[in-house]
Amino acid sequence: MGGLREYLLNVVAAAFICGILSGLFPEGSGKKLLRLVCGVFLTIVVLRPVVGLNPDFLTDSLLALQSDGSGFTAQGEEMTDQALRERIKQQAEAYILDKAAELNASIQAEVELSQQSPPVPLSVTISGTVSPYARTQLEQMLLADLGIAKENQVWTG
Repeated sequence: MGGLREYLLNVVAAAFICGILSGLFPEGSGKKLLRLVCGVFLTIVVLRPVVGLNPDFLTDSLLALQSDGSGFTAQGEEMTDQALRERIKQQAEAYILDKAAELNASIQAEVELSQQSPPVPLSVTISGTVSPYARTQLEQMLLADLGIAKENQVWTG
């Protein structure tokens, strides 16, 4: 971090010096030449660290960044997948509870998702007291709307 600070201070100091010199010279051909010299000077100051880099260091640094980037990408994809799985699970459970409430049934639902990407509801465990009519309606809804086969619907309570 100290190297970056030193580099920025050098660039700012060079720009400051060029600005002062440019302000001191009167308009005319001399000032145009000074601006050209200041431009070359600033370019040298800005590019000096880049020109002095060891190509092996640069290659090693780029490879390390690529490796780090791949790790961060994998970690980000894993976090995104986990968040997507949680959201799908919550939405499926809320949908089941809403449909049950429409049938005046008070239940709890626990949805299990498939391992595919994107995940889909695979099975559900439903607990609570449900009338035979409401159970039949919910079983049909689980199959038609969420694709959960009847053999993957576990009813307890």
